[in-house]
Amino acid sequence: MTVLYVIITIIIAYCIVASALMINGARESRNIPPDTVGIVLGCTVRDNEPSPMLLKRCDRGYRYLKENENAVLILSGGREDEINRSEAQVMFDYLTQEKGIEASRLIIENQSRTTVENMVFSKRIMDEKGFGNRAVIITTNFHAFRSKIYAKREGIEPYNLCSRLSASTFLRNVVREWIVLLGLMKK
Repeated sequence: MTVLYVIITIIIAYCIVASALMINGARESRNIPPDTVGIVLGCTVRDNEPSPMLLKRCDRGYRYLKENENAVLILSGGREDEINRSEAQVMFDYLTQEKGIEASRLIIENQSRTTVENMVFSKRIMDEKGFGNRAVIITTNFHAFRSKIYAKREGIEPYNLCSRLSASTFLRNVVREWIVLLGLMKK
């Protein structure tokens, strides 16, 4: 029985520490240099339409563009399947057609399938376009901590802007992040 209690205690402690890191990592950055390039991280597309979570990320990117007249967004996300358009294309269509953002302020990165690849391919674009190493990472609050780690690994100096989720959606995704962060600790 003692071994079981030790294991349960370790699991609970891990979940508390991981949650604290995620909460701290989800704080929005202050003093972001004006017109820093933004990277909107993709997520699920359903029937060629943005999921509610992707819409919230796009809306946060939209607000950033409205606050920074000369900023550009890299829309990062590939295809999950052969049926749907890429996450980046869905974001592009939403921001141009629904929100009226000029296409020249949006760059499509549609090769990535993971958060790591979002950073790798977005950093390549940043280098090609001469944007420097700073980027505003626009994602969902539970995802910001891990995104920031991956960005730093690619040589990006990240700033956070986060969209928020309902409590039930947030809890489900935090549990998923606990598992993903275990893999991150191995690297």
